[in-house]
Amino acid sequence: MHGACLLLLLAPTTVWGQPRARDLYFSPARASAPASAAALGLRYSLLHLQPGGAWREVDTSTVFTSGDRIRLQVEANQSGFLYVLHQGSSQEWFVMEGSPIRVETALRTDVPPGGRFYFDHQPGEEKLFLVLSRARDAELDRMLGIAPAVPPGAPPAATPASETPRTRSPVQLAFLRTLETEVRSRNLAFEKVDQNTAPVQAEHAVYVVNTSASAGARVVVQVSLQHR
Repeated sequence: MHGACLLLLLAPTTVWGQPRARDLYFSPARASAPASAAALGLRYSLLHLQPGGAWREVDTSTVFTSGDRIRLQVEANQSGFLYVLHQGSSQEWFVMEGSPIRVETALRTDVPPGGRFYFDHQPGEEKLFLVLSRARDAELDRMLGIAPAVPPGAPPAATPASETPRTRSPVQLAFLRTLETEVRSRNLAFEKVDQNTAPVQAEHAVYVVNTSASAGARVVVQVSLQHR
């Protein structure tokens, strides 16, 4: 992470006359439906570390200065798995350590897990992809080079002593193009809220909901951190 930044959220805008993403996210009717029929939703916000050591939710368009520390906070309206991809200084994409992250309904999870992003003096751009799915996706795991999930009770796979640690492989460009296409899907309802628009209490957050009834539907969001 470098210099000052502007957080850009690259996702479809709310369609006039259609249910708002925040309402879909909290819809009681959807919440009581079978998991395969409920609308899968993601809420995320930007937290800024304050001088006193507390984290405060700030507007997602906030411009930061060098030395600032931030993290994303993610919440899902259904239990699932969150995959996080990030673009390094080499412009190649990698899977963030710990992905996929297990998320539970309505419980907030920090990204990066147990860490934070720090902005130094070097200008540039950092990008993230957030991919939320209801279950571990074997094809997604394969495309991202993630080891398959181990069934409960199964012994861990043995690693030969002579095997040297592997370096992380960049994510394939073709797969990134697929994610970019999903970001712009008509099935995604997108809404940004702040203290002027939040109906219940002041908040700064973004809601993205996949309105598809497909059991394999997932939420894909691209986040760009601009430094200037």
